[in-house]
Amino acid sequence: MSQPAMMPKPLTAAAPANTVRISPTEQVSLPNVFDIVCIEVPVVLNNGIDERPVATYTLQLQNMRPAMLTPPFVFDSCAVPSALGTVSNLTITPRQLPFQRVQMDVDIPLIIYFTDALGNRGAADAVVTVHEDFITPTPNQSIFPAVFEVMVGAECLGGSFLDMTTLQVQLCVAVLVKLVSEQLIRVVTAGNCPINAIEHTEDQSCEEFFAQDLYPSINNG
Repeated sequence: MSQPAMMPKPLTAAAPANTVRISPTEQVSLPNVFDIVCIEVPVVLNNGIDERPVATYTLQLQNMRPAMLTPPFVFDSCAVPSALGTVSNLTITPRQLPFQRVQMDVDIPLIIYFTDALGNRGAADAVVTVHEDFITPTPNQSIFPAVFEVMVGAECLGGSFLDMTTLQVQLCVAVLVKLVSEQLIRVVTAGNCPINAIEHTEDQSCEEFFAQDLYPSINNG
């Protein structure tokens, strides 16, 4: 029985509220031009990447398009339409503190491209599922818990059709597992990013509307 992988311990660093840390040992005071704002961000408490060697996967194709295709089909290539994978069958087992064992299935979406017997290009959707099993530090108890999210990537090195809707492919797969906590944090800002105007017309009817601030704010003064 294989042993679960080990994710690294998270690295943390803290600086006083009126300073910015620019290196592990150097801090600078904030110039007056900067402001401090509160933003909602996903804080990554821990992460680890699983780069899997090439393996053979059998895929069931769905949503084949266009409708009129003539078999047999020849595999061309594949692509990952989104880097966001889907986590299912998540199991978290406490281990000796401060660790926990995490097991999950990760679904990776694929678009399969192929050619039919008449030379027409076709496409279909598929999902490849991989199992992850690793040890990671246990986060502290909190009112709002952290969740596991995954980013995925894959490359097809070759493939062949077993029948009209079943494909066998050789895949290289990468899965980035993240332990994420949605948090409100204070950050130093020098204001909004500059946005260049695109001139469509010389009509001035909307100038008053366009003169407003792009984003809302609350004046506490």
